[in-house]
Amino acid sequence: MHELPDLELFTELVARRIDVALIPSFAPWPQIVMEPLYRERMVAAIPQDHALASRDVLKWNDFHGETIYVQDWAQSHAMREFYASMMGVGMPLHPISASKQTVFSLVATGFGVTLAQQSQAEASFPGVAFRKVDETNARVEFSLAWSPQSECAVIGRFLASMRASAADKGVGASSS
Repeated sequence: MHELPDLELFTELVARRIDVALIPSFAPWPQIVMEPLYRERMVAAIPQDHALASRDVLKWNDFHGETIYVQDWAQSHAMREFYASMMGVGMPLHPISASKQTVFSLVATGFGVTLAQQSQAEASFPGVAFRKVDETNARVEFSLAWSPQSECAVIGRFLASMRASAADKGVGASSS
């Protein structure tokens, strides 16, 4: 299991050095087959002692004036563009080349806020409060991605297993 910037992940899939990837599907990838697997609600990750932590539900407007961290690497700005497409122009998005755990550490110490998937909120992170973002576009879809030239028989079995697992858990592509 690896966490790579989107450009690097794309390059590895096309070169068939990675067989299958689970990726957020907010941008099309040419030369790659993408199959939607499930959707997840986005939540806000904020410091536990922040004023926004006292509220159960947040709106995009609540983030004006906040430092909003977003994972971002050189030649890989898809996540920043995705956040901007949801939150709107003018939000103070601060790129950081780091893992999500590192971003959560910055949030926990009071340096800013970030967005996360609901599943990330289910694992507690000391000093971080997760709050629902009540906006219709506060969702992200995840897809399985692979090269159509891949000839590995295991990939087909893996894809079938992932589809079945998502269906069993009720998190199909139409779930929210």
